[in-house]
Amino acid sequence: MNHILLIEDERDHAVLIQRALAGDYRISHVETLAAGRALAGQEPPALALVDYRLPDGSGDEFVAWAADRFPVILLTAFGNERTAVEAIKAGALDYVTKSPEMFADVPHL
Repeated sequence: MNHILLIEDERDHAVLIQRALAGDYRISHVETLAAGRALAGQEPPALALVDYRLPDGSGDEFVAWAADRFPVILLTAFGNERTAVEAIKAGALDYVTKSPEMFADVPHL
């Protein structure tokens, strides 16, 4: 079973993502970049879904840290074109704006 690391500080968003992926993936959820780095260092995931704005930094910091280890998709509630371009340039696999439609489409990302 593929392991997905979810770094999301909004509990409601984390619950929606976990529900969308339930049964298909083993999901590890943490709320900070530091906890995400620690967990991924012990057990690298197949994919990381990372909120762009976290209490201890920016998701693009995690993208840089994860480079050449595993893919990262950045999630944000406040998307704009500039941030999306910066995320992709930093090495993110994709950049997704959180919305009801995104939560429904999570299994297809």
